[in-house]
This record gives sequence, structure tokens and C-alpha cells, in this order.
Amino acid sequence: MSPKDSGGVVEAHPWISVRGVSKSYGSFAALDNLSFDLPPGIGLLLGDNGAGKSTLVSLLEGLARADGGVIRIAGLDPWSDPRHVCDSVAFLPERPSFFGGARVWEYLDACVAVRGKPAARLQQMVAELGVSDLLSQTSSSLSLGEAQLISLVMVLGSDVRYAVLDEPNAHLDRSRRRILSHVLRRQRNEGRSFLVTTHVIDELLPVADWLIVLRGGRVGEVMALDNLYSGTEGFRILLESRNPVLLQKTLREGGLSCEDSSGTLVIDRCSLYTVFQVLGSSASLVVSAAVYPRGLEGNDGRTS
Repeated sequence: MSPKDSGGVVEAHPWISVRGVSKSYGSFAALDNLSFDLPPGIGLLLGDNGAGKSTLVSLLEGLARADGGVIRIAGLDPWSDPRHVCDSVAFLPERPSFFGGARVWEYLDACVAVRGKPAARLQQMVAELGVSDLLSQTSSSLSLGEAQLISLVMVLGSDVRYAVLDEPNAHLDRSRRRILSHVLRRQRNEGRSFLVTTHVIDELLPVADWLIVLRGGRVGEVMALDNLYSGTEGFRILLESRNPVLLQKTLREGGLSCEDSSGTLVIDRCSLYTVFQVLGSSASLVVSAAVYPRGLEGNDGRTS
């Protein structure tokens, strides 16, 4: 399935490709023979703590080397060619950090001078994210949320085609999370692609094209999300899980009625967005999700 209509050219090839990748720290296998392709668009990377998300991001950044397998991001090997990767991909770290006590506007000027980022794009992001009043502050005076916003200005204000955002909305209030989602959707429609790790999916899920779920570093699945959020009256959602009892309990605690049919959980007249919104970080319990016109389960009516 292709990403949501971007109004432009949709590429067929993935911008991130992971093939048989393993990474261990001592006796702990953080990633174990992980494989997936991420097509263009906005991909959300979910998983419980310890699932391997941070390890995967560090490999994509070229900060760590895989024990085995092949990783390509923007067609490049991040370990052997980090310089060219950074010319093509912007990275947002999980926790914002700044050196020294420079003022915010000095950091933004440095972005223009050192990286050649267009000043107009940075100014646009300053306006969109509403941080004009922070420009004269020193980095050391910023709250965690304010520092996150400035980091987002620098990443989203760049002119590179791809970006990896590690927990970009973790320190933001709900209104800023909505603004961030709108910015990502607009930039996606302009031809950019994103990989976003997050535990806060409520505003991001409606604008995402792909959902990637990691479990214990072993399974990487990519679910296409387009066309699964509307028109659910008369549709049925089927969820597969390795722990259907816990999944059913989580859904019911969130107010969703579901039935267990031979290990498959069945939810009627509910959007897939609502399901994942209720699950939050527990979305990793879902092995696969399918949406069917009611009465066509198991036939060619499958849409995911």
C-alpha cells in the first residue's frame, strides 16, 4: 500500500532497509535478526521498553555498529559513511542538549552558517512552533519542553529529505503535539519522510502512513495505516496477539468491547485509530491487525 496521498511523486523503494540485523550488549540481545523496509512517508516506531527502539536508532545514526546484518538509510551505510548520511538525514535525539550558554538565536545562526540551512525555513519553523519568545534566552535557561521545541526547529527547519525523530513529542504539551503533527503532515506532503519513535501516539497516529512494532528486538512489522480510520460503520477489526488475554483486558479497561474468537480479538464498529489510541504503548501486544467489511472476514475483503 502507498502512503496517504501526498500530492506529489510517491517513491516505490524504501528509504530505510534493515536486513538480518543483530546487536548485543554482553549477553543481552537488543536486536536479533531484525528485518523490515520502511517506504516513504511517516513511519511510527513502537515497542515496549527494551524492545530495541533506541538500539535501532543508534545504528541508523551511525553511533553504534551492528554485530551482523545490513542497514541502509537513504541508500547509505550509516556506520561506514556517516558524513554523507548526515548530509541526507536529520536526527533528533531523545533528549535535547546544547553546548555552552549561547542564546537560542545564536544556535539558529550557527545552523545557517555551518550546515547551510536556509534561514527562511528556520524562521518558518520558529513561527509554526511558536518559539519566537525563546530566541533571546540562553540554552541553559530553557525548560525540557522548550529545549525540545528548539531542537525541532533545527531539525524540521533543515532542507534534507529524511529525518529520524526520537520521542519528539515526549516533553510537549497537547497543543504543541497537535502543531507538531500538522507540521509533519505538511512536510510529508512536500516530499519528506520521517521515522518517529514515540510512546505518545494520539496526535501522530492520524497523520502516519506506517506503523512499525518491535518486540524484544526480534520482530519488525510494517503495517500500512492509510484508509483505515474512516468509514468504520459496518467494518470489523480483527487483532492477533501472542497474549490475547492481556490485550483484551487492556482494551476493555480503555472502554472498548471486544470478543475472543479462537484467540483472535474481534471489535465491531470501531476505528483502528481508536484502538491504537486506547492501547498507547501497549500497541506492541498486537501482532497483526486487519479491517474487514462485516461478513467478509477471512475472504478477499481484507484491507490490511
